[in-house]
Amino acid sequence: MINNNEKFAILTFYNANVNLSESIIKINENLSIATEFPIEIDNYWKKWIGDIQSEKIKNSNLSIFFKEKVENPNIIDRNNRECESKVYLFYCSLVTITELLCDYFPLQFTGAKYNNIFEIQSFSQMLKPEFVNGTPFRRIDKTVIDDAIQNYLALIQLSSLKKHSRIFRGINYFLDGITTDDWKNKLHNYVRVIEAFINPEIGNTQRQFKSRTELFIGPSFHSLMEKVYAIRSNIEHVHEIQRGFDNLNATQFQKLTIITQSISRYLLNFFLSNKNIWNYFEDSTIDEFWKLSPEKRMEIWSDNFDINSLLEEIDKLI
Repeated sequence: MINNNEKFAILTFYNANVNLSESIIKINENLSIATEFPIEIDNYWKKWIGDIQSEKIKNSNLSIFFKEKVENPNIIDRNNRECESKVYLFYCSLVTITELLCDYFPLQFTGAKYNNIFEIQSFSQMLKPEFVNGTPFRRIDKTVIDDAIQNYLALIQLSSLKKHSRIFRGINYFLDGITTDDWKNKLHNYVRVIEAFINPEIGNTQRQFKSRTELFIGPSFHSLMEKVYAIRSNIEHVHEIQRGFDNLNATQFQKLTIITQSISRYLLNFFLSNKNIWNYFEDSTIDEFWKLSPEKRMEIWSDNFDINSLLEEIDKLI
């Protein structure tokens, strides 16, 4: 699986929400998904990372790993970072598709194989993805992996264009929302994802957060989006979350967080899977997109997120 004079990066998850019949799914010559850890765990690994984490790795059921041939496998250099970045990019692609649930911190490391020996060259824990109770999710099956592959390829192509820094900031906010265990920061970050797409004018953010999201969710949810934005403002300005609301309880806030996350996930997935709209959301063109007529914008963004169906799902889970 990993040959002599190859460097590798692996990101592994313990007890992830996986339903894969294949033990290895090859994405390309270098990148693969495995339901068993791709390297034998021996005493060398235990010495490096300890007994507990070695056991978590040994019993992990999802690993993303990347390998490539290098000239100097024994030297820690940019090849380590490049391998690591490919693995992380696929992880990003996967969590834009569905929740990635796991029971321990994701463990990430780089290394090399030379002289028939594996060497660990870096090791770290990542923040564990956290989800709000009541969030609908798909188990990670072959269909989810196939969708993630398409997002992965789209992200590679999009990054090569170097024209969508605003959208990439939105992706980063989404990842921040996924990994924080603070509900307040979750909602705050997901609102930022939405703002990456609506590009509100300074001084008109609150009004345009309602009006411009019509394109993505339809015209019947102004009061909902007004409430989301008001809560976001309370969080931004370090006020109590319920300031300005008579009866905002924990369950209602929970639902609003799930809704905001689901909208932001929808935006990222629809955008990545429709390359014909990329040119409208470049840093230099997004202003012009929002100056188009509503009819023209609907022609370009030809889909709506179904909030009513989402609410039905949430009510079954909470």
